[in-house]
Amino acid sequence: MASVRQISRRIRSVQNTAKITKAMSMIAASKLRRSQDAATQGRSYADHMEKMVSSVMSQIGEEINNQPLANNREINNVGLLIITPDRGLTGGLNSNLIRAAGDFIANQDVPVKVITVGKKGTDYSKRSGLELISDFS
Repeated sequence: MASVRQISRRIRSVQNTAKITKAMSMIAASKLRRSQDAATQGRSYADHMEKMVSSVMSQIGEEINNQPLANNREINNVGLLIITPDRGLTGGLNSNLIRAAGDFIANQDVPVKVITVGKKGTDYSKRSGLELISDFS
């Protein structure tokens, strides 16, 4: 049986761990909010770009036949960018990202070349034997 002193130390230890975990959670929530705000602000830029490109495409008309970049071409390779965290309190994020990437690769009829950002994605690519162009982990 543990002594009163050991029990009180254990209680303090658990309370300190809870405080640290709460602080880490608040920091992660703050970073998430910041990245969501950045993504929301980028949405208007994407909308304007879409309007501009559709406007240009509508004005081209018959001249599009002479444009080599506008022709439909056969797809010979697919590139996939996998961005994963290195570590942290991400829960199932890594496994969900890797599962989605694996499903995408399995549904392709052509070779898939992979670029990874983050340690977990790089490890997955090497373990799965994927053609890894470069990694930024």
